Amino acid sequence: MNERIKNNYEKSNDFFAQCLTIEPDNDVIFFKMAQNYYEMKAYVRSADYLREAQKINQKNKWYQKLYIELQIVQNVDSKIILKLIKDYETKIHNKYIIADLKQELFRRKQDRVKETDINKNNNYNTYLDQLWQQKAYSKLIDTAVQLLNQQPDDPNIYLWIAKAYTTLKKYPQAIEYLNMGIDFAEVNKIIHRNFLKQYIFIYNSWGKPQKTKYYSQKLNKI
Repeated sequence: MNERIKNNYEKSNDFFAQCLTIEPDNDVIFFKMAQNYYEMKAYVRSADYLREAQKINQKNKWYQKLYIELQIVQNVDSKIILKLIKDYETKIHNKYIIADLKQELFRRKQDRVKETDINKNNNYNTYLDQLWQQKAYSKLIDTAVQLLNQQPDDPNIYLWIAKAYTTLKKYPQAIEYLNMGIDFAEVNKIIHRNFLKQYIFIYNSWGKPQKTKYYSQKLNKI
């Protein structure tokens, strides 16, 4: 919680993850991790952790509030969100919280840049690169994962996710996305080489010399 107060959300969640190994049924831990991911704009993962909290405690009003906020930032239909807010109002009885939710819904509707728009304009690489330059790695991952729902055969998206996870030193997740995208990468020599270079960098950073050698040999054959 001290790290969360200092806005060190990644570090805070690392500690909370350790707490879950001790208390795996503690809904508050799941909720705090969901809040941290929300602050990092990693909305998909925030929703995942909130879902776990709500499985344990379905009636918590603050969990319901975060659920509505996630619907707003993920651009769910406004009519659906307004209905959620109306139902929530009968439970919370706090006009200020309700007003804030409605104001956030209106603001998002006016000025939110949608990931789908980025994709339609074929500018997603530019956008992901901007997130990379800003070191917004969690948001980059979250955005790229959503893009995969629309373009599951685009190897560049898998590579972006792997690079971000590598920078966060989450090597198993990075390898997982490289493995998911490698078949699509093999059809393009340049992209295939970039994948192999990323494998090498990850395994070298991870301290796995045999894997590093294996992918270095594959790279040399291309």
